[in-house]
Amino acid sequence: MTTIPYKPDASGPFVMRFEDDAGEAITYAATQLRIQTQDACIAIDGVRVGDEYEFTLPDLPPRLYVVSAYYAAGDGWRFARRMNLLPEGGC
Repeated sequence: MTTIPYKPDASGPFVMRFEDDAGEAITYAATQLRIQTQDACIAIDGVRVGDEYEFTLPDLPPRLYVVSAYYAAGDGWRFARRMNLLPEGGC
């Protein structure tokens, strides 16, 4: 599983592009990241910018989080992929 490091307040938005098997961009009605914390599932809606989607990641304590990406194409939410998110601490 891919691990994505980021530094809260120092990084721009997290950007994802959804592609078909040929590498062509696919756009959807809506996208969402779901971050699993110890207490809850944090859902973050994506903002479409061209062929990509931007997500503003929350300020999370440093540790490894499992993140699931979903898309909606008019027939409900569908799972796209799972990855790890690693917020980096420090200044």
